[in-house]
Amino acid sequence: MTATTPGLVCAHHHLYSALARGMPPPPVTPADFPAILEQIWWRLDQALGTVERPTIHSTFGYAAQLVIMDRDTGAIERVVAAHDVGRAVNPLLCEGQIVGSVHMGLGYALTEDYPTDDQARPTATTLRQLGIIRAKDMPPVDVVLVERPQPRAPYGIKGVGEIGLVPTAGAVAGALHDRDGQWRSTLPLRRDAT
Repeated sequence: MTATTPGLVCAHHHLYSALARGMPPPPVTPADFPAILEQIWWRLDQALGTVERPTIHSTFGYAAQLVIMDRDTGAIERVVAAHDVGRAVNPLLCEGQIVGSVHMGLGYALTEDYPTDDQARPTATTLRQLGIIRAKDMPPVDVVLVERPQPRAPYGIKGVGEIGLVPTAGAVAGALHDRDGQWRSTLPLRRDAT
């Protein structure tokens, strides 16, 4: 990042500093938004220079995952995750984000549950009872970073946070259907996973 980029953080730092000290945040009304946005745009223009009115948060992209399952045991042997990240400014961080998302997605799809009683109070007393997949039980994940830079975003980036979680349950459901011909419509798809 360029030397002028920290100015973006600086404006928010005062707000968070006030909150951390127990002080009320500075008063901001909807009438202030245009001036605040204009300051942000000006600072982005100064930092990025060549991009006029850049998109500062890209919430779209493309993600596809393939779950490879042992037909005899039903164990997941491997997950292949291909994600359009725009430009991977930090490829290792992008890959780690996607592997973490696949981990969350496998738990969501296969084992995790949040049981409650008739008063909607949790009945699980330990994290283990929630069915979160342990790191040692994770199958290998092959990440494919697809780089198609977003022209109006800073450095060509796209979002890589939540999108990594989206295709996992569908990929698992497809693998289970391929194995036994049964479509499942509730989560978790099965509790005996990994």
